[in-house]
Amino acid sequence: MAQVRSLTAIADRRAESPPESWLRWVCHDAGFPPAVPQYWVHCPNGKWYRLDLAWPGIKLGLEYDGVAVHTGGALTSDRKRLSALNRAGWTVQSVTAPMLWAGRAELMADLRADLHQRGAL
Repeated sequence: MAQVRSLTAIADRRAESPPESWLRWVCHDAGFPPAVPQYWVHCPNGKWYRLDLAWPGIKLGLEYDGVAVHTGGALTSDRKRLSALNRAGWTVQSVTAPMLWAGRAELMADLRADLHQRGAL
């Protein structure tokens, strides 16, 4: 019951997919500072881009990349978007299902290092 209360406390309707919610839960479970879901960033090219999860104060973002959405022409758009976010000073980590489930320890270690390097931990 305590775990349900804990998860209810971090529930957020801004998540656009179950994997985004799982990613946020894994970050919470790892003890990371709360990330902002669906955070909008204005880039130097004049465009606005939304990150699945973000730590705005340190310009660190997480994107869950599902296979169906991030292939073909969408992949080119994603790379242009990522380049614009990088030019705006953001570091964005892309996460896939295998990274989230089978490679979680490595993913969390990389994210912990990024958070620590930026002074968030």
